[in-house]
Amino acid sequence: MDMPVKQRRMRGSRSPIGVDMDRRVAVALFPEERKRLEKIAAADNRAVSAMARVLVLRGMEQIERGQS
Repeated sequence: MDMPVKQRRMRGSRSPIGVDMDRRVAVALFPEERKRLEKIAAADNRAVSAMARVLVLRGMEQIERGQS
């Protein structure tokens, strides 16, 4: 379904404008990792999926800078 971003936002999407909602990435976590993610998300007042996106972006930045 090829729907303009504005229409997606009207349906209640909380994703940032411009995010390709048709190309999501699924990540499998161990229960302990999921609990850690939930704790971090709650501390930052974010949804778990939003926090996962932030962590992925931060990790990519570190890798691109040559840090691990």
